[in-house]
Amino acid sequence: MPTVTVRVVNAYDNGTEVITTPTADVPAPPDDDREEWWYECIFPVTGTGRTEGNAYYSVEIIESDVPALVGLTYEFG
Repeated sequence: MPTVTVRVVNAYDNGTEVITTPTADVPAPPDDDREEWWYECIFPVTGTGRTEGNAYYSVEIIESDVPALVGLTYEFG
């Protein structure tokens, strides 16, 4: 199971932006459609615990023990 560190820009509708860099062990993504993988494996490490208002998350894998994953990006929201 690959380990990834992601840079997450957590942007909230009140104008607040919080950048986090969580690390997680995740299953390797499929080679074709990765959307489900992003939601099931990476989305859980986004956010800062806010429960009100709208949010947008921009994610980039910045480190991994699988070099092919570094640089992959996804946007939630």
